[in-house]
Amino acid sequence: MFYLAAEKNVNTFEKIVAFLGKTAERPKPYGTFHVVSLIIILAACAVVILLRARITDKVIAYAMLISGIIMFVFEVYKQVVMSYNPVNDTWKYPWYIFPFQFCSTPIYLTFIAFVMYKIRKREAFKTLSAFLGTYSLIGAFTVLFVGTQSVLSNEIGINIQSMLHHGIMFVLAVMILSSGTVSFNVKTGVNTFKIFTILVVIAIFLNKIYGNGKEFDMFYLAPDSTFVYPVFNKFFGGKLPHIVYTIGYIVLFGSASSFIVYVGNLVKKIKK
Repeated sequence: MFYLAAEKNVNTFEKIVAFLGKTAERPKPYGTFHVVSLIIILAACAVVILLRARITDKVIAYAMLISGIIMFVFEVYKQVVMSYNPVNDTWKYPWYIFPFQFCSTPIYLTFIAFVMYKIRKREAFKTLSAFLGTYSLIGAFTVLFVGTQSVLSNEIGINIQSMLHHGIMFVLAVMILSSGTVSFNVKTGVNTFKIFTILVVIAIFLNKIYGNGKEFDMFYLAPDSTFVYPVFNKFFGGKLPHIVYTIGYIVLFGSASSFIVYVGNLVKKIKK
């Protein structure tokens, strides 16, 4: 990538943005970059598990705050870099990166959870912790181990941001689940599902107002989504009603989260 340094209309800020948006060959899933990233993430998880006895609510709360700050800073970087094209010196916001995809929600929820901890709203803090330990784990796992191709690009910094963001989600979830701060019971499953449902409703509302499946597709639930919906639609001969797809999406995430709670409860019983 290069920027028009010789052009007078390219200011210093744009030169910095262009520099931060340097490109290279696009990494391949389970190539060197991806594998090294996974090793670092899993090593961090191992450390967290080994130190789980020392992880208190306070530690988790401040881990959330630090995680939220890091994710926020790198999200701002992503938003700026992907909005500028240094080849022709133009700014255009790509609405598909609007920060309200499912994996963007931990940026907000970590801050909210920290506030709940500070004002001593214990129940709210526990529920948000449980959500970040279950649903966020699902989202991070899907990106890190299954759908990595969708987040890798030829922009070096964006690849780092993607691995860092989802890596933080994954490690934070492991920290929460291994610390014992989450109660593995039906109440936890119900409360976290409520948060997930609220987020889905917001995404559907945003898609309804600003919807354009090619550019604005929050949670990939837009009726004209070009990412996930068409894949499932093919299995039904192009006749899968969007409402059925949406319900299936909610049930799938809810079931996966319930499975994590079930496994957590099973492990707890085995320990006893």
